[in-house]
Amino acid sequence: DEEFHAITATGADTIRIIKPYADRSMITDKIRRAERLGHFAVGIDIDHPFGPDGSHDIVDGLELSPLSTEEMMAIVKSTKLPVIAKGVLSVRDAETVIACGCKRILTSGGGPTAMEGKEVLKELVVLAGDRITIMAGGGVRPDNVRELVAHTGAREAHGSCKVRTADGYDETDTDTVRKLLEMARYPDAPANRQG
Repeated sequence: DEEFHAITATGADTIRIIKPYADRSMITDKIRRAERLGHFAVGIDIDHPFGPDGSHDIVDGLELSPLSTEEMMAIVKSTKLPVIAKGVLSVRDAETVIACGCKRILTSGGGPTAMEGKEVLKELVVLAGDRITIMAGGGVRPDNVRELVAHTGAREAHGSCKVRTADGYDETDTDTVRKLLEMARYPDAPANRQG
């Protein structure tokens, strides 16, 4: 929560991304925490890879399990926060999350990064129209956000703004968040602007 407080203090709209935990109460708990912290939205990770035999994955010792359409609808109804479906990779998936009541789709367009998936992102933006917002995400940084948004037509982008710490951990860097916001809000700013 401390990290999320620091990020929220930058003025960024903060989204709590939630894995599809097999223990569904963990999803509910994380949604309530996001509400208490004043987050902009919650995201549900729907594209997490499962075992080759369809078995559930284990992440950080916690079992993950895919959400059914009915469970996704229940999540949307359980909170006043907008729900973002993370990882939609096809038009069929997009239609499903629209029917569930999600407000946004966060996706890289199926590429390792949003820049590499920018053609699919552009297609999703056109197909979504006014029904749902496509939020481009995956490797979005201050130096590529303007090009990405201009190419895809996406009205929103998501950047984790992670940096590697001296002790080897990845954490969100508030200075990078500020730079990303500046580049996204002020499209005429020079791409190499510092500070």
